[in-house]
Parts: sequence; C-alpha cells; structure tokens
Amino acid sequence: YFEQKHLQSRKINDESKIIHTWEVNCILELKNGSLLSGSSDKSIILWIFDGHYKSKKSILGHKLSVRTLAEVNSKYVASGSDDNTIRIWDQSREFLCSFIVKDHLN
Repeated sequence: YFEQKHLQSRKINDESKIIHTWEVNCILELKNGSLLSGSSDKSIILWIFDGHYKSKKSILGHKLSVRTLAEVNSKYVASGSDDNTIRIWDQSREFLCSFIVKDHLN
C-alpha cells in the first residue's frame, strides 16, 4: 500500500526531491495522519498527505539502516537502527534528536 502511494506521489509531485536511495524497512502513521518511513539508506523521511503523499523532511542521525519506528506519545517518535542505537525525535521541534540510547544489543 505505501509503495503504491509512494510511487504515485513521485509521479504527481515532481518538486518533491526527498526520496530514499535504499529499500524502505519500516513505516509509521502518526496520529496527525503524516507518515514516517525508515530505510537502509540510514534516513527517516516525513511524508505529509495533501491529496497525495509528499516528502517534506529527511531526518538524519543513524549510522546504519533504520529498522523500526514507534510513536512514543504525541511529542516523541523513537527509531531503532542496526547501529545499535535508539533515537528519540521531538516532533514539536521539527524532529530534532532529543536523546540517544547507545549500545543497545539485539
């Protein structure tokens, strides 16, 4: 489902230049209707729906593939990566990384 929407978004919205360069590993629908996608390219992309999904922001910080995303509450989102970290992102501050849990093993 997301892949179809993603491809439609790329066709309809040519000005949207923020795309993943490797496979998408996880997606998360936020309570406000936006999506986050995590990829093996180490990035998270914020997608806004305005008749179709449009990429709005690339969220960077992980050193390896992003494997999981979770909305902690209305303010924070957590991401887990193959770099053995969990990052906590503050939605109210344009997804600024607020906290890093390091050395998390499997």
